[in-house]
Amino acid sequence: MFTLDHADDSIPELCVGYLARNFMRVMSCSSFGDIPYELLYHCVQRTDLTIDSEKHLSEALIVWLAANADRSKRFGSNYEEHFVILKEIRVSLLPLWFVAGGKRTCPYFSGLAVQSISRILSLLKDPSTGYQNVLDFVGDDLRIRLTEFSEKMNLSGCPQITSAVLLFSLLPRNHNTNSSLRIPIDQPLMKLEGFLGFPNQTSDKSLPTLSYEAVVEVDISKCTRLNIDAAINCFSKSFPSLRILKAAYCPNFRLTSLHNLVVKCSSIDEVDLSTDISPIPWTKSLAWSHSPASRKTGYSLAYVSGFEPHISVERLQNISILTLEGRSDVTG
Repeated sequence: MFTLDHADDSIPELCVGYLARNFMRVMSCSSFGDIPYELLYHCVQRTDLTIDSEKHLSEALIVWLAANADRSKRFGSNYEEHFVILKEIRVSLLPLWFVAGGKRTCPYFSGLAVQSISRILSLLKDPSTGYQNVLDFVGDDLRIRLTEFSEKMNLSGCPQITSAVLLFSLLPRNHNTNSSLRIPIDQPLMKLEGFLGFPNQTSDKSLPTLSYEAVVEVDISKCTRLNIDAAINCFSKSFPSLRILKAAYCPNFRLTSLHNLVVKCSSIDEVDLSTDISPIPWTKSLAWSHSPASRKTGYSLAYVSGFEPHISVERLQNISILTLEGRSDVTG
């Protein structure tokens, strides 16, 4: 109201920008439901919208719609018009468990949940899910949201995520629209994953991946179709400050991949590679302990008889927390 009374167009823009860049903080405030619809809508449309995942955006919008349902009825406004904001959610990037579970019965989200399940299943049906498949999706629906203010990237529970989706999200936007620039990435997935995992086979200078200095944590738990070594190469180029990697329930994450991670991501401090194997005899577990006090005196690696790690202690010297619970199947 202040900006309307004083005809100042710069203040609304500042408010939208602040809300977009600090969305993760704002969405947890008790006053989040009081944000005007127009302000929220323009915020969600911005390229600098900073969220950890599409799931967080979905939850925030559902909270806002629920908080404003009674208010709209009292004032006789057309509440259904507010549902348009849900179209800004990139449904192909939602966790399958999230949309297939309780959100299917949510009155604000049921239609979008059905659409999301259809998109995700269409990706899972194609065993290759190469870059052409990714590029065939409309607009930015498969582009992971990352901005210069992003501190976390959470893809947990998204089995549809592949190296193609990850790399697509880390390339400049014009790299995907310019036909001449698209040539290097219009390749079958296996060739590209080999290309990303083993850059000595093919030069990767033609792929100008963006760098996000603020990202310190990545969660790829249950991303079972993600080529781990290809992903690590992407992380090393685009997330130079990466300290925490959560890759729980990813049985294809081998110790050789851990070696690749600690070599290429020098800032890595915490890694979670736990998996769910039940029952798990305590003698089959692998534990790594490294406290700040031990940095000066050395490191301890406890492992069971018959299971020897394929990485030297020196390679793990920067890691303070390494979780391998249930990983009796880990091999080099």
